[in-house]
Amino acid sequence: MSKGRRMTAGDLTESVAIRSIALATDSQGGQAETPSTLDTVPAQIAALSTRARLAARAVGADTSYLVKIRQRGDVTDKMRLLWTPRYDFSATQKTLEISGMYTDPANTWLMVLECEERT
Repeated sequence: MSKGRRMTAGDLTESVAIRSIALATDSQGGQAETPSTLDTVPAQIAALSTRARLAARAVGADTSYLVKIRQRGDVTDKMRLLWTPRYDFSATQKTLEISGMYTDPANTWLMVLECEERT
Protein backbone atom coordinates (compact mmCIF):
# COMPACT_ATOMS: atom_id res chain seq x y z
CA MET A 1 0.00 0.00 0.00
CA SER A 2 1.37 3.40 -0.92
CA LYS A 3 1.83 6.17 1.66
CA GLY A 4 -0.82 8.82 1.80
CA ARG A 5 -3.66 6.51 0.72
CA ARG A 6 -6.05 5.06 3.26
CA MET A 7 -6.40 1.32 3.22
CA THR A 8 -9.64 -0.13 1.86
CA ALA A 9 -11.24 -3.57 2.14
CA GLY A 10 -9.82 -4.29 -1.35
CA ASP A 11 -6.31 -4.20 0.14
CA LEU A 12 -7.08 -7.34 2.18
CA THR A 13 -5.84 -9.71 -0.52
CA GLU A 14 -4.70 -12.66 1.60
CA SER A 15 -6.79 -15.12 3.58
CA VAL A 16 -6.06 -16.42 7.09
CA ALA A 17 -7.82 -18.97 9.27
CA ILE A 18 -8.13 -17.88 12.89
CA ARG A 19 -7.60 -20.88 15.15
CA SER A 20 -8.22 -21.25 18.84
CA ILE A 21 -6.29 -23.85 20.77
CA ALA A 22 -7.82 -25.76 23.68
CA LEU A 23 -6.04 -28.26 25.89
CA ALA A 24 -7.81 -31.60 26.20
CA THR A 25 -6.92 -34.46 28.52
CA ASP A 26 -6.27 -37.70 26.67
CA SER A 27 -7.00 -41.24 27.91
CA GLN A 28 -3.49 -41.49 29.36
CA GLY A 29 -4.01 -38.38 31.52
CA GLY A 30 -1.77 -36.20 29.34
CA GLN A 31 -2.63 -32.91 27.72
CA ALA A 32 -3.07 -32.53 23.97
CA GLU A 33 -3.76 -29.41 21.93
CA THR A 34 -7.12 -29.41 20.16
CA PRO A 35 -7.29 -26.68 17.52
CA SER A 36 -10.55 -25.40 16.09
CA THR A 37 -11.09 -22.85 13.34
CA LEU A 38 -13.01 -19.80 14.52
CA ASP A 39 -13.26 -18.17 11.09
CA THR A 40 -11.43 -17.59 7.81
CA VAL A 41 -11.05 -13.88 7.03
CA PRO A 42 -9.43 -11.57 4.47
CA ALA A 43 -6.13 -10.04 5.58
CA GLN A 44 -3.16 -7.96 4.56
CA ILE A 45 0.14 -9.54 5.59
CA ALA A 46 3.53 -7.85 5.56
CA ALA A 47 6.85 -9.34 6.58
CA LEU A 48 8.86 -6.98 8.73
CA SER A 49 12.01 -5.57 7.17
CA THR A 50 15.38 -6.68 8.50
CA ARG A 51 15.75 -3.35 10.31
CA ALA A 52 12.32 -3.71 11.93
CA ARG A 53 13.09 -7.31 12.95
CA LEU A 54 16.36 -6.22 14.59
CA ALA A 55 14.59 -3.39 16.40
CA ALA A 56 11.86 -5.76 17.61
CA ARG A 57 14.40 -8.24 18.93
CA ALA A 58 16.20 -5.42 20.72
CA VAL A 59 13.11 -4.95 22.89
CA GLY A 60 12.61 -8.67 23.44
CA ALA A 61 10.10 -9.59 20.72
CA ASP A 62 10.51 -11.99 17.79
CA THR A 63 7.78 -10.54 15.58
CA SER A 64 8.16 -11.42 11.91
CA TYR A 65 4.79 -10.46 10.34
CA LEU A 66 2.16 -7.76 10.70
CA VAL A 67 -1.31 -9.02 9.82
CA LYS A 68 -4.22 -6.61 9.36
CA ILE A 69 -7.80 -7.87 9.54
CA ARG A 70 -11.18 -6.25 10.15
CA GLN A 71 -11.85 -5.47 13.82
CA ARG A 72 -13.17 -8.42 15.82
CA GLY A 73 -13.92 -8.79 19.50
CA ASP A 74 -13.23 -12.52 19.65
CA VAL A 75 -9.54 -12.65 18.68
CA THR A 76 -6.97 -13.03 21.47
CA ASP A 77 -3.22 -13.34 21.65
CA LYS A 78 -3.68 -17.02 22.60
CA MET A 79 -4.82 -17.83 19.06
CA ARG A 80 -2.92 -18.73 15.90
CA LEU A 81 -3.36 -17.91 12.24
CA LEU A 82 -2.97 -20.38 9.39
CA TRP A 83 -1.83 -18.72 6.17
CA THR A 84 -0.83 -19.97 2.74
CA PRO A 85 0.82 -17.08 0.85
CA ARG A 86 -1.35 -16.27 -2.15
CA TYR A 87 1.37 -15.41 -4.66
CA ASP A 88 4.01 -17.95 -3.63
CA PHE A 89 2.85 -21.17 -5.25
CA SER A 90 5.73 -23.19 -3.80
CA ALA A 91 4.94 -22.09 -0.25
CA THR A 92 3.38 -24.35 2.28
CA GLN A 93 0.93 -23.26 4.93
CA LYS A 94 2.46 -21.13 7.67
CA THR A 95 1.39 -21.11 11.31
CA LEU A 96 1.60 -17.64 12.82
CA GLU A 97 1.39 -17.15 16.57
CA ILE A 98 -0.17 -13.87 17.68
CA SER A 99 2.21 -12.03 20.01
CA GLY A 100 0.42 -8.68 20.16
CA MET A 101 -2.58 -6.82 18.80
CA TYR A 102 -3.83 -3.26 18.54
CA THR A 103 -6.16 -1.03 16.52
CA ASP A 104 -4.59 0.39 13.35
CA PRO A 105 -4.26 4.12 14.09
CA ALA A 106 -4.78 5.06 10.41
CA ASN A 107 -7.78 2.77 9.89
CA THR A 108 -9.74 2.19 13.09
CA TRP A 109 -11.89 -0.48 11.40
CA LEU A 110 -8.76 -2.67 11.25
CA MET A 111 -6.83 -4.53 13.91
CA VAL A 112 -3.12 -5.23 13.59
CA LEU A 113 -1.84 -8.59 14.78
CA GLU A 114 1.87 -8.88 15.46
CA CYS A 115 2.79 -12.46 14.64
CA GLU A 116 5.77 -14.76 14.53
CA GLU A 117 6.02 -17.83 12.38
CA ARG A 118 6.01 -21.13 14.21
CA THR A 119 8.24 -23.75 12.64
